[in-house]
Amino acid sequence: EGVITGVMWFGIFSVGAVMAGSTLFVLDASLPGGLFAGTGTMRYAQTMAFTTLMMCQLFNVFNARSDRSSAFGSVFDNWWLWAAVALSLLLHITVVYVPFLQQAFSTMALAPTDWLRWAIAAGSVLWMREIAKLVRFRIEKQRRATSAVVGVIRPSGRSIIAYQSKRGPHAVEPAGDTIFEIASLTKVFTALLLADAVRRGDVQLDD
Repeated sequence: EGVITGVMWFGIFSVGAVMAGSTLFVLDASLPGGLFAGTGTMRYAQTMAFTTLMMCQLFNVFNARSDRSSAFGSVFDNWWLWAAVALSLLLHITVVYVPFLQQAFSTMALAPTDWLRWAIAAGSVLWMREIAKLVRFRIEKQRRATSAVVGVIRPSGRSIIAYQSKRGPHAVEPAGDTIFEIASLTKVFTALLLADAVRRGDVQLDD
């Protein structure tokens, strides 16, 4: 599997599309005419679009923590992340409200209702990825199968017994060369084999 997986590519393009759509929607809704006619000036629309795009990026920071787990899981574990988000938000507020920065970035002060509007639009990035993760989890859960491969050594020879709980068109039948991830169950078998070897005198625990 490559450095960027298919799931990552889907996340990149889908998040990019939602960011672009949210920003263009806010821009269109802030100007007279268009699909969603607004009443603002060009400077107001630029400020709203700029703020929406910035907040989309901040919301996506939480998405980027995992392609599988919810953004709301252990959300307060990384305080450095929250500090970075708070600093970014503070810098953006200064760009929007400090007069000489307004001149430099062609922004203008926004009303509290404006912040609510772009927050709803930018938050779509977070909710879209949460829905995608949930759908993926449900699909993987339905495809998930329990498999086991046991090697048996007898005086007459060796044999391999394989088992899988689910079978389907995309199922991969386990075999003697199937690679399994090491889990806690493996440790139990390893401990039992070691204890049996010690009992037989084949090895010592201090070897």
